[in-house]
Amino acid sequence: MQVLLDRFRDGFFAAFLARHRSPDEVPDGETYRAPTLFMSDLRISPARAAELKDKFKEITDALNDEQAEDPGGVPVNLLIGWYVPAEE
Repeated sequence: MQVLLDRFRDGFFAAFLARHRSPDEVPDGETYRAPTLFMSDLRISPARAAELKDKFKEITDALNDEQAEDPGGVPVNLLIGWYVPAEE
C-alpha cells in the first residue's frame, strides 16, 4: 500500500510542478492535463454514504469496462479511494 501511495504522490507532484502556470497558459483542449486532488473529512447520513458509495462503484465500473487502451490517447494515472473509519 505504501509503495502505491508513494508512487501516486511522486507522479502527482511532478505533474503539479510541470503544470504550475496560470490557467491562461494552458492551451485550449488540454485542461485535462491539470492534476486534480480532493479529500474530504465529514459526517454524512448512512443513506448519503450509501448513495456516494454507489456513485463510486459506478465510476470504478465504468473505468473497468473500458480497459482497451487508445493508441492515440494520453497516459492517465488515477487514484480513487473510499473508506469509513472503523468504529471505536
